[in-house]
Amino acid sequence: MNRRLPLALVLLAGANAWSAVPVFNILDYGAHNDASTPATGAFRSAIQAAKAAGGGTVYVPAGQYVSGPIELVSNEDVGRGINVMSYYMMPPENVKMPAEEPVSERTPVFRNIAVSHMTINRARVAIDLEGLPEMPVDGLRISDVVASAEIGMKAYNTVRLELHNVQVNAQSGPAFLIRDSKELELDAVSTRTPLPETPVIRLDNCPGATLRASKASAGTGTFLSVAPGELKSVVLIGNALGSARKATEESAKGFPMVPEISTEAPAR
Repeated sequence: MNRRLPLALVLLAGANAWSAVPVFNILDYGAHNDASTPATGAFRSAIQAAKAAGGGTVYVPAGQYVSGPIELVSNEDVGRGINVMSYYMMPPENVKMPAEEPVSERTPVFRNIAVSHMTINRARVAIDLEGLPEMPVDGLRISDVVASAEIGMKAYNTVRLELHNVQVNAQSGPAFLIRDSKELELDAVSTRTPLPETPVIRLDNCPGATLRASKASAGTGTFLSVAPGELKSVVLIGNALGSARKATEESAKGFPMVPEISTEAPAR
């Protein structure tokens, strides 16, 4: 993937992703992108403005932000319920850029943000987290979230990602698909719609991941699937996985990080 030029991180708050929606830039609400002052109030004000407008995109320009917990309004009929993405704009087609560029002052930095108390209904993708190889999304904490979507959670290039009490009910694919993540902590994660032939959690290249206090629902095929040779590095603490046909497995079967998503509005 070729990525370069201006950078951004986007959170979608109650927005219909297939229609034009207003944009709320957190800099307009008092945030500073140099981590000089806490941005919690700015995040909350922008989210509330999006809510008052009937939905919108909360836009976070590149930079460093310090924030406490952010409570997002419930999302229904959205493209992506929670979308955290650091990216470079595409260059012209005749310009070939490396997949990874050296870290510089232009490199987006996004760390230590908490998102909590959110309900997502009828989304395309429940949670979409996309860091950069040269600068992963760092220290993101998601807690007390219930999401129903066509596609579950997908995340890659993260460090110190934490999920606490997160339920993802997906129609296809793993409920949690996480790749290239260091110091991952999954605490009380679950699904109420397990797919018999698809693992609830799939981890690829997530050394030292911790799975704690999670429960398999009836009808679960495999709860946790990892790439060959990686299970020994996963820490399992206090899980209740007896309802799964297989609690854990090592499998070479992969799953696409960019799933096909329909363009029609979800059926009510």
